[in-house]
Amino acid sequence: MSGSHALVMDDAHLRALVDDVFVAMASHAKVGTDAGGALAAPAQPVRHAWVEITGDVSARVVISVAGAAAEAITRELLGLGHDAPVSDADVSDALGELVNVLGGNVKSVLAAGGTLSIPATGLVPPASPASALSTAVDVPWRGLPVHVRLTALPSAAPRRRETA
Repeated sequence: MSGSHALVMDDAHLRALVDDVFVAMASHAKVGTDAGGALAAPAQPVRHAWVEITGDVSARVVISVAGAAAEAITRELLGLGHDAPVSDADVSDALGELVNVLGGNVKSVLAAGGTLSIPATGLVPPASPASALSTAVDVPWRGLPVHVRLTALPSAAPRRRETA
């Protein structure tokens, strides 16, 4: 699939991987089991964390959460009390770790033998190629919105092997 934007993961598979990560890292309840309907657009700034997978299939995994969800996830992952202060660095660390584990799970399905980038975080996610295919799921975690997007990226051209 070198050079391709093909993506071979459907919404249900991505949701299952997200669920596995949240059950293991951020709660004892599966995401999407909270009561509530469609996720509304957040009024708070959205924090994003992402990793890129390179290999036979190249892709980017982005987790996006509004302020309250970012703080709640951070408190859960870092074991902070309800009233403990949560810094921007804490949120970046927690979301970075979460996307790192999710990205590793996605990599194991899409690009065994590929590489996973170091997690990055910010208020603006990286732009995706206009023609890129993507799969996205919106899931509530403890009633708070979490958005996960998997986007196919152009794979690097295969390197030529030099002969002596």
